[in-house]
Amino acid sequence: MKLKYEFAVREIAGEYVLIPMGSAALAFSGMVSTNAVGAYICKALAQPTDEASLLEGICAAFDIDRDTAKQDMGEFLTQLARAGLLEK
Repeated sequence: MKLKYEFAVREIAGEYVLIPMGSAALAFSGMVSTNAVGAYICKALAQPTDEASLLEGICAAFDIDRDTAKQDMGEFLTQLARAGLLEK
């Protein structure tokens, strides 16, 4: 899976935002606010990956237990898919 569009991930005043780039700017107006884990996921999804690799990366990068990370990651991926931003 990967993001359907290109987004720049930026930290602005302690907040993470996804800024649509290129064709994403035409298809998706505005910015998306997220937390550090969401920003990590979006950066990782710039290249094709699978859920297992993504989960391992999240657990290694953040102080979070595997079950919580898996549940939160699943919810975030579902939101991305519902918004039409995720390619499987």
